[in-house]
Amino acid sequence: MPENEQKQTVPTFDWMKNPAYRSIYANQTQFASTAFDFSMVFGEIVEAAPDGSHVEVEQQVKVIMSPLHFKIFVFTAAQNIKNYENRFGAIALPPDAEPIPADVLGDQNKKTA
Repeated sequence: MPENEQKQTVPTFDWMKNPAYRSIYANQTQFASTAFDFSMVFGEIVEAAPDGSHVEVEQQVKVIMSPLHFKIFVFTAAQNIKNYENRFGAIALPPDAEPIPADVLGDQNKKTA
């Protein structure tokens, strides 16, 4: 092995739950970003007016990530969606939903400049 090449070690992980760990259900998410991070607030819609004029959301948790970690999260989520749909069939989006750009669900191994 050349002197300047280093052998990469694949780490093993030990998963343990923090005492404050909790599992939540979320059907509403707010996204925000700054030059330094991305944040997501996960919540649950608890009440909605029949005419859609008012929605009450109970916010549950806020998750803040570095830009790199968020990008890896998005790519990993996209891969999980592809795997799910390959196994169970396509997830139908509502007719008025914005389409997901092809590059988001496309080849995630492309490097950006």
